[in-house]
Amino acid sequence: MRPAFRLLASVKSSARFLEPGAPTGLTGLRTHATPRTALVSVYTSTLDKLKALPESSTYRHSTEALTKHRLKIVETERGEGYDSWWYRTKDLRNHVASLKDELKDVEKDLEGKVLGDATIRASTQEERDMLKEKYDRKLAILAELPKTEAQLDADPEPPLTAEQVSRIESQIGAGLIEEILQVAEGESTLVEKMAEAKIWEELVEKPAEGQWEYYERQGAHTATQKP
Repeated sequence: MRPAFRLLASVKSSARFLEPGAPTGLTGLRTHATPRTALVSVYTSTLDKLKALPESSTYRHSTEALTKHRLKIVETERGEGYDSWWYRTKDLRNHVASLKDELKDVEKDLEGKVLGDATIRASTQEERDMLKEKYDRKLAILAELPKTEAQLDADPEPPLTAEQVSRIESQIGAGLIEEILQVAEGESTLVEKMAEAKIWEELVEKPAEGQWEYYERQGAHTATQKP
């Protein structure tokens, strides 16, 4: 059931759109100004991060399936004037995406290498020049990206109506759209942790024989761990 504050706001004749920052009825959780934009961004990022896990990973399979399902639901709902906005900001969004890709490539190239004054450790002048050039390129990208994103923020995506937000919440069935966003952000962070831990690899310490046993209880199979 939707919290009372959100429910009351949605039935007001003048409240076609939810008011950003207004109470949602959940303590500490305010109405998000651009939930669709945020969700699409987080879900897309999560799918990209999952590529670091092997295709055989069960976690990757299940998380990809859920993320793609929810992303499709969110993308289906578009604010009034969305198509016009999309074409108007297409070049700028593509530029932001390009800068982010370049930044990833530069960071990957520089991984484990020495930058700045420490380039003197490079064996030849040519290597030092190459490192300095990559370092300068990284700084340029870092400086340009926030400015470009600020331009994009100045022309935000058209907002969803309260009815559209309600449809997303109903189809996903995981609470308010702000709660859905919190879960999505948490999952995105978890993917990074899973990749760092390399969960698909064998355990360093093998479990003792019979550590995990299954037994029947009231017709259900339950796993238990021996002490």
